[in-house]
Order: sequence, then C-alpha cells, then structure tokens
Amino acid sequence: MVCELLLMANSRPQEGLLVSLPAAIDLLCWMVSSRAPAPGEQLPRLVLPVVLGLAAGSLGMARYNQAVTGDPLEMPWLTHYEQYCVFPVFLWQEQPPDRNWRHPELAAFHGDLELTFFERHAGLPNLIRTSLVKLARFWIFNIGLPLIPYSCPCPESSAIHGCAFWPWSWRW
Repeated sequence: MVCELLLMANSRPQEGLLVSLPAAIDLLCWMVSSRAPAPGEQLPRLVLPVVLGLAAGSLGMARYNQAVTGDPLEMPWLTHYEQYCVFPVFLWQEQPPDRNWRHPELAAFHGDLELTFFERHAGLPNLIRTSLVKLARFWIFNIGLPLIPYSCPCPESSAIHGCAFWPWSWRW
C-alpha cells in the first residue's frame, strides 16, 4: 500500500489524492470498528509500517526534488509545466501566457500539438464529445474485444461451451 501511495504521489499527485482519500477513510473506519484488531495490535502491524514507509519515501522524494529543482517541495513535473506547457492542468484554470520558444521543435510540440489537444477539450460540448470518444475506445479495447469469442459460432462439443479460441479447451 505504501509503494502505491508513493508511486501515485510521484506520477499523478492530484489523481492519487482523489483515489487515496476514500481508501484512507475506509481504512480508518475499519480501524475503529468492532471487527478490527485491538489498537495495541494495529500499531505494530499496520500503522507503524505505513507511517515509516511513507516517511522514508517522502524523505527520498524531497531529496530528489531538491536535487532536480532546488526546492524539496517543488516536484520536477511542476517545474517542467511552468517552463514549457501552454495549457492549464485543470479545465477551470486560465490558459498560461504565450511563450517565446528558442527552438522550433519545442514550439511545434508544446505550442502547436499540446495547444490543439487542449482546444479539443475546451468547453463543455467538446469535453463531452472527447469523453465519449475515449469511452468508446476504452470499451472497444478492454471490453469489446474480449467478448468476440463469445459471439463466434463454435460447436457445442468443445470443452468450455464450444469456443476453440480458448487455449484451455484445446486438446493436446
């Protein structure tokens, strides 16, 4: 659990906070419930390892941030965002001012490609449309394709209701 929290804090801090808070509230509710072990058992088995792991990981992150950005509390992605990005992190934020690019490659990537991507999501109609496109792509990739074997006509004599696509139904 500690590794996942540190990974989310490093890679996607806002989303990690949104995911971690309900889990932490649920864990705290369980700890005070009647089904949980006694508080004397919770401290060495749950609380102490989590606190020590988060403290060690946080110190490591602070040392890394200090080495990269010069500030232990400023993450490298924030420094990168402030220097290069031309779109807000959240939709309700204002767009940052235009940048003067010294290299055409940076201007092409950050000034053109990222700005076009942001403009596709700007406004409620565009946000709804792109969200539906993402949902359709998610469905096709993760849900739709695994259901293809169920829609194939296969003989009923196969091992698992007739689909030859299932490796465990093959006769070796």
